[in-house]
Amino acid sequence: MDEAAVRATILIPNWNGEAFIVPCVSSALQAAREHRRITGEEIEVLVVDDASTDRSVERLRRDCPAARLLQRECNGGFAEAVNEGAQAARGELLVLLNSDMAVQPGWLAPLLAPLTEANVFAVTAKTVDWAAGAPNHLNMTARFERGQFVLEYSSPPQACRTLFFQGGCTALRREVFLAAGGFPSLYHPGYWEDYDLSLRAIKAGWRIIYEPRAVAHHLGKASLSARYGDASIRLLSERNRLLFTWTNLSGAGPRMRHWLGLPGGIARDIARGGGAVRLRAFLAAARR
Repeated sequence: MDEAAVRATILIPNWNGEAFIVPCVSSALQAAREHRRITGEEIEVLVVDDASTDRSVERLRRDCPAARLLQRECNGGFAEAVNEGAQAARGELLVLLNSDMAVQPGWLAPLLAPLTEANVFAVTAKTVDWAAGAPNHLNMTARFERGQFVLEYSSPPQACRTLFFQGGCTALRREVFLAAGGFPSLYHPGYWEDYDLSLRAIKAGWRIIYEPRAVAHHLGKASLSARYGDASIRLLSERNRLLFTWTNLSGAGPRMRHWLGLPGGIARDIARGGGAVRLRAFLAAARR
């Protein structure tokens, strides 16, 4: 494939995603063929395997030979896999797609279209659970309450500006992504690194768009959820919420509200029988 002719690279990071990787990559390849047939633009599908120990690579080579495969020798986590894939990608645009997603027909065109506007950095999709059909990720914003960022979700019927893109299903400008250093390693092994990059891009003057016509199905728990379990994922998410806050919160007033609100939040969590998750998250974040 001629690198200069590639409009976008669909970048799929994978770690032990044997259960979902073939449906995911097959749907991405179909989306690439559909887009090429309609527009004439070439779309690359690149899978970055993060040192899987299951049969992911074997199944990819057998069932999805049209996909380009990049194998990492050591497992480094989501951010490292995406960042390495972004460096290797041939497209001027990146389309990030988690390995437990399968995209619907017509998914790609509305994701790419707003990126023709000069000040749009990213376009994020709508994702729904495969089994239940319930929304999984929608339009994401946040409010600052009791000294912390609280995520908010809405489901507008039309495209709109948004605060955050989700790293599991988003198109963005590769050059800007690389210039920003990609996803930060601070949040390893995952969660909130996409929100961090979103906010930094907006502060730099870029726009992020939520596009509900671009729909992907979430097939099941893969990678982090399967590896760590729900309890550890909650702890990880709370830790990274704190790291995000400490990294991005500006102004003496908001900072003071955050630090004054922390003890109360920890106390409420303990009183509700939450297993002291917020206290443990604070200690883990402080060690970072």
